Amino acid sequence: MEDRNDFANTNINTNTKEDEDDDDNFICGVYLAKSTLIGTGIGMYAGSKGYEPGEDDDDDDDDDADSEGTAIVPDTQNYFLWDQYTWNAAAFGIGLDNLGLYEISLASPGFGASANSFMDFVNVDEGNVNPNGIGSVHRYKDSGSGGFTPYHSRKAQANTKIQPYSELFVSYGSKWFIERQHRLGTIPVKGDHTLAELLYHKFYMKFLGGKQKLQKQKRTQKWKGIRTKNGSSTKRKQLIIEFNHKHSSESESDLYIKIKQSKMKRSPDWLKKHGVCADSIRIGISTIENKQAGHGAFTNTQFKEGDVIMSVPLIHIPNRTILDTYYIYDHEKYEKNNNDKNDDEKNNGNDENNEKNNDFELKIGNEPTGHQLLLNYVLGHRDSTMVLSPYGPGFQLLNHNQTLVNCKLQWASMDRSNHHPYLLTQNVDYIKTNHSTGSVLAFEVIATKSISKNEELFLNYGHEWEMAWNTHHTKNWVPVTGSDSYVSALELNTLSINEPLQEWKENEEEIDEDSNYKSKSSNSSPYPNNVRLMLNLAWADTEFRLEYGDDRIDHYIIPKTKPKIMNGKLIDQTLYTVVIAADEGDDDEDKRIIKNVPRRGLQFEDIAYTNDQFLSNAFRHDIRIPDDLFPDAWKNNKNENNKPIIITQEQQRQRSYSQLLQQQQQQQQQQHETIDEEEEEEEDHHHHDVVEDDDDEDNDDENGDDEDDDDELPSASDL
Repeated sequence: MEDRNDFANTNINTNTKEDEDDDDNFICGVYLAKSTLIGTGIGMYAGSKGYEPGEDDDDDDDDDADSEGTAIVPDTQNYFLWDQYTWNAAAFGIGLDNLGLYEISLASPGFGASANSFMDFVNVDEGNVNPNGIGSVHRYKDSGSGGFTPYHSRKAQANTKIQPYSELFVSYGSKWFIERQHRLGTIPVKGDHTLAELLYHKFYMKFLGGKQKLQKQKRTQKWKGIRTKNGSSTKRKQLIIEFNHKHSSESESDLYIKIKQSKMKRSPDWLKKHGVCADSIRIGISTIENKQAGHGAFTNTQFKEGDVIMSVPLIHIPNRTILDTYYIYDHEKYEKNNNDKNDDEKNNGNDENNEKNNDFELKIGNEPTGHQLLLNYVLGHRDSTMVLSPYGPGFQLLNHNQTLVNCKLQWASMDRSNHHPYLLTQNVDYIKTNHSTGSVLAFEVIATKSISKNEELFLNYGHEWEMAWNTHHTKNWVPVTGSDSYVSALELNTLSINEPLQEWKENEEEIDEDSNYKSKSSNSSPYPNNVRLMLNLAWADTEFRLEYGDDRIDHYIIPKTKPKIMNGKLIDQTLYTVVIAADEGDDDEDKRIIKNVPRRGLQFEDIAYTNDQFLSNAFRHDIRIPDDLFPDAWKNNKNENNKPIIITQEQQRQRSYSQLLQQQQQQQQQQHETIDEEEEEEEDHHHHDVVEDDDDEDNDDENGDDEDDDDELPSASDL
């Protein structure tokens, strides 16, 4: 590409950490480099030692829930590239009810977003996330509460022996590829390679008949025939078989998988030249005072000034407003009110869609209630709608400190990333239109001075971010009502897991010994109203335990039922009888009673929208890209008044649709009343002085109406 500007020619430092560091014996365990799979961009590779089955490939990045204090409303007009990289919350061990949305996706930088998937060659399994530890921050005293992700340290583990420098593959699930076939083309899914081998074996036995040689043309014609006969259902299998006439013997017909695997690795020299070590940093509790930053990035090795610390592949988001959140209309909770003239506006007139999709939700009004937590982890600029979201390992851990800054950003080298420098000269609309299916931009983080092993890395988020944080922290922040007594489910589980449950108030009938559920009245829980008690169904039966493991919690303990305590000594000193239902709200006869449940089989879970992530006063602001690094071609939002927006807690609360509508109507009514009073006073004082003809009166009335119509309703910011 010859059309480049100064940004494309930025001085790219070519120093990277070697596979082994002679000074501290650091050995790189994971590399980030271009994938062996053509057209897939970046991939991840094992280091010089490879991995044994069950060995951890550390994936300690923070995981960002793609949800906010209200709900995310899908924007069908703006394609969201993150959708190609996110995971369903269930894959993280996070229940749907915990976050409170119908469709929950989580961004998982590191293995979750950087590793590719080739279903027959999956060699890494990913586990659940860990929640933040007790005492990190508390919403009553810490203004940083809700400003960083509550989920982190998702572990990745080898499920087979992984050879050194082999590419690492995780499972996206076959359904992921099948649903995207219209965009990605035909891609083999799980089991296709085995079936392809059988297809080739069938060809060999039926047409070659054990002969060592067959005319090339004749053999090729017969192969085309068997492909046609098998029909379109074998298209994925046929694509797998790269017909090579050198592999014509039966003994070689079962080698396709091994041959394919041998092509999914790089040489050590290639990775050192074209890759960047991805595990040269680790997660830890940040050294920033008052613990407002959560976790931080610490070095596993030393760096010299100019060394590349990490590669930062980016997901481009052309319009930052897609990260806004809104109050939602939930058709399951609200019915259409034909007497309410504003009901159509609340529904946006889409009752037809309401019937087609049981999970249909629509935003209420056009004023956002806030921003997704993801905003705190993206990079942006005051003069552009474009924001860039890092998805590689490590970057999300970098904290801001203007005084102790020891690293900075630079545009990545094409040789060791998926970066396309020519896009720095193209406008935002061009990038949105022509690159909607994959990452095409990348930064690198480089050391600005010598950095020792185990030192925390700090980046300068920019003056605007600093000003926004200082305003939030010192002026606008006040704790939400009731936060002084807040206790999270994590804290209850940690502190009381070995303690007997507290007694519910005795205002319900007992559970019958013969498993006859009789309770009809409600109870009063002795625990905080932001948590609920859940049963780990691993204690229910062996079949469930074998299928789902010992950590699945997805059923209610019916709140109106008092667990009955039974003395026992085999598992616990105290055993419980629990009533559950497959679906909340089932009839009594559908309830299921499970006896002899130990205390550790009962755990607390946060009720939807109650954890810190959903606080209305949580800090939200993007990391700012330096002016000298940000392309002029992307500056589509130049505005001298474009300053960081600080929303106070009170302003946040006032942004519900009903309040906005009511206040707008009241102010409009006051305006009309004021005008009417002024006109009446004027008429009383001057009616005998001025006499107008009928036409003039009509004109005056019309002009007055026009003036009234031009009066704009107050905006949310005015309120």
